[in-house]
Amino acid sequence: MGKSAPQETYVAAIIERVDNAILIALPPGQGLQERRWRFPLARKKRAEMPEVAIRRLAKTVLGTELEIVVGQPPIPVLIDGVPSILRYFFCGLLGDEPTPGPYDEVRWVQRGRLIEYEYDETANAVVDWLVEQHE
Repeated sequence: MGKSAPQETYVAAIIERVDNAILIALPPGQGLQERRWRFPLARKKRAEMPEVAIRRLAKTVLGTELEIVVGQPPIPVLIDGVPSILRYFFCGLLGDEPTPGPYDEVRWVQRGRLIEYEYDETANAVVDWLVEQHE
């Protein structure tokens, strides 16, 4: 039996400001109807530690710096239809306001209002949990 190809690992940042607003991102895409919001996400390089990858995401994708509060264990997910591994990191904002970078838009949303947006399947359960913790 042959070895299967290793799954890609991604990191996602749940960035929260002091006013309890959380940053969400709208990936670029063809049609607005099929696009869903997500938390800022980046592919981890093979030899890169996940914590280094999340800091790289902040610096190179969002143009800011983050304080990692806590990292979550890896979970299996589908990202753009491909089986992958995802690690969420809860972070605080240390640097400048994030820029959209490759995203069409980034937006700060109060925890209680997160449910007003449609998310990709990787973010849905996390959004439900964030809103539940807010209540």
